[in-house]
Amino acid sequence: MIQHDACGFHGSSGGPLLDLQGRVLGVNSYPGLQGYDVPGLTLAIPSNTLQKIVPKLISQHSYKHPWLGVDVTDLTNLVVVNHHYGAVVQDVDPDGPAAKIGIEGLEPNLSSISDPFIVHDIITAIDGSPIKNSSDFYNYINNKSVGDKVVLTTMHDGVTRNFTITLGETPSPI
Repeated sequence: MIQHDACGFHGSSGGPLLDLQGRVLGVNSYPGLQGYDVPGLTLAIPSNTLQKIVPKLISQHSYKHPWLGVDVTDLTNLVVVNHHYGAVVQDVDPDGPAAKIGIEGLEPNLSSISDPFIVHDIITAIDGSPIKNSSDFYNYINNKSVGDKVVLTTMHDGVTRNFTITLGETPSPI
């Protein structure tokens, strides 16, 4: 999603987000979607995302979003690790592809005030492409398709591991 500060209102979604040259950057989405109802915050679906999804919606009447079954976050001061880049695995869906290969999320560290979390896995590359932060991770996965195989490189408790993993389909919300 593209975050911008042009005011959006209920009923104004679907309009184009334009740059100064009149190029369409994305399509505005109502800011109240999925808990994003924040005054002054409007989100737009990027044009390159639409170019991938819309043809499948037209031809197949649905779009299957690729899914690894993890939520990731950026390295921050709250997460003290001996690594300088990557996407920290925050949470793992027990039914997702990542859980099947043993990827682990953050755990509370009850024995330390300065290090509130125990970090088990940091995703450092996918298919050899460096993953510097959570945006790199989500952008890479979102440009793949359900059923694609990817090589996931993680730093797990200080040890580099490589896995070949098949992307699943994002589960429907209940």
